[in-house]
Amino acid sequence: MFRWLRGDRRERPGKPVPLIHFSGEPEDLPLLLPGDGRRLFSLYGPLNDLGAFVGQLQILGVPRDKLPHDFRSLAALESYCGSIEGEGHALFRDNNGQLADTIVQDAIRGCHVLGFSDLRQIIEDFVAVLEEDTRWKGIVPNEDRISRINGTYEALDKRLYGLKLSDAEAAEIPSLLPAPFREQATALLAKPDFYSSNPYYVRGMVWVLNAPALTWYTGPGYWDQVRHLAKLLSSSSSER
Repeated sequence: MFRWLRGDRRERPGKPVPLIHFSGEPEDLPLLLPGDGRRLFSLYGPLNDLGAFVGQLQILGVPRDKLPHDFRSLAALESYCGSIEGEGHALFRDNNGQLADTIVQDAIRGCHVLGFSDLRQIIEDFVAVLEEDTRWKGIVPNEDRISRINGTYEALDKRLYGLKLSDAEAAEIPSLLPAPFREQATALLAKPDFYSSNPYYVRGMVWVLNAPALTWYTGPGYWDQVRHLAKLLSSSSSER
């Protein structure tokens, strides 16, 4: 399962807040994220929040094909990368079950969205190994073949971990962001940590913060708003 799908997000009851306007049509879906549009707390936060938003819509019953392709693809890319960082390629199918194939295919599309050919190649090579690894089908290969497949998984891990943001790209990133985030992004990129050199989270941040559909929500009841969007999307789907 997507690592950010952790069940229905519920908040403490309080005073009802007005629900945001939404036509119910997928092409009009706002990318609703918590925040005020002025503060950037982390480099990974924007892509992670997109993943949580899309994941919650799916939990609430929104059909996959009713989600905007870019939203869905980048959420899958975030899920794929986070899963590999946590436990590696060898356990990806076990951890994600029947969703594994859907996640990797959507993640490949996410690489196209971000213009990330190196990561796309890693995922495509991983798909080829998944097709060769028959253990998930209940067919156990001989020991030599298992050893070779496991070695390929480890090599894919190293290739993913080896992807780094170049100094030139890092220097350009702040200029690609809306003005309120530039100074904060510069400070975060200067920190010598995992995320400051992580190209998929940083590129994902740039995409999210520039997305035309991005809508910031600062009031209480954020997940109530997400449930409202899911209900309208599902209703629109059932009427067709």
